[in-house]
Amino acid sequence: MTVDFDTNSYCAIPEEQPVDETGFEDIAEVEYIKTDLVFIKGENSQESISQGKIKFSILPDGTKEFGLLVLMDPSNNEYYTLFFNPYFSSVEILEGAVDFNETYPL
Repeated sequence: MTVDFDTNSYCAIPEEQPVDETGFEDIAEVEYIKTDLVFIKGENSQESISQGKIKFSILPDGTKEFGLLVLMDPSNNEYYTLFFNPYFSSVEILEGAVDFNETYPL
């Protein structure tokens, strides 16, 4: 999944693109889905951003890399954090803007 902070949209891109008989990948046009939510901050195992695009690896079997996505619902000005926990199959929705680095400093 790729999240675009500049347009508040996201898209799901398969990890592996199908390969045709010529040996080339069949890359489909990627369509981003616009949301009414405002993306505030994204963090995966490699980077932390608040603008641009960030990718979260989620495989078909439900396994995924660590990730946090902080967003705001402008209809009620409430913040939520989506926690991509690599040890659980579902994404956890936490109330508020959670920063694990502040909560659990190393």
